[in-house]
Amino acid sequence: MKKKSFIIILIIFSLVSLCGCQISSNDVALEDEITAPLLNEENYVFNYDAIGGGTEVEIRTPYDMIYYGIPTYLRNIVGDDKVDEWLAQFESVTNPKGRDKWEVTIVNAVKELNVSKEAFKEANVSTYSKEQIEAIYSGDRKLINRSFVNEYALLINDKIYTSSWLAAHTVEDYKKEGITEDILNEYLNKIKDTPLIEDYKNIMNVLESKE
Repeated sequence: MKKKSFIIILIIFSLVSLCGCQISSNDVALEDEITAPLLNEENYVFNYDAIGGGTEVEIRTPYDMIYYGIPTYLRNIVGDDKVDEWLAQFESVTNPKGRDKWEVTIVNAVKELNVSKEAFKEANVSTYSKEQIEAIYSGDRKLINRSFVNEYALLINDKIYTSSWLAAHTVEDYKKEGITEDILNEYLNKIKDTPLIEDYKNIMNVLESKE
């Protein structure tokens, strides 16, 4: 059901991939507009170029896929025209220089489409939990991180680290971020039998290089 609800954003991803558009690389991702004042807190670490495409996108992003895109019931709340106009500003085949498609998030959508919390809660059946709805409307990036972190990413002190970031950094970097060897070993056990196997190997190489 969730995948059907988010068909809009999946189509955008597919079209942009087909036309060869690139996502800019930045270890610290830009924050959503709703949390612009929190930009300097650098609350998640993510290399956009490492996403790739296909099914791997679902396990390489900092957040669970329900954070990206919008549920179809927003159309019932604000109307098709408003939703279509909002989506038209983002990167696509017809708008290759549009706003970064990774900013098509539920947090941005409810803020910029002026969706009231009451209307959202009434329309939502099972897509978002109560905790996630509170996070969406909180403007608190750390709460959003805790509520939407991808199960294949690492959450440390309310900051999100993807496998690609871990694979590209050193043991010293891990220590600076409070990522202990025990935490890493537990994380490695989680990802070793997934499509993240190359990141797993690279992280193992990082750990072995210190010895």
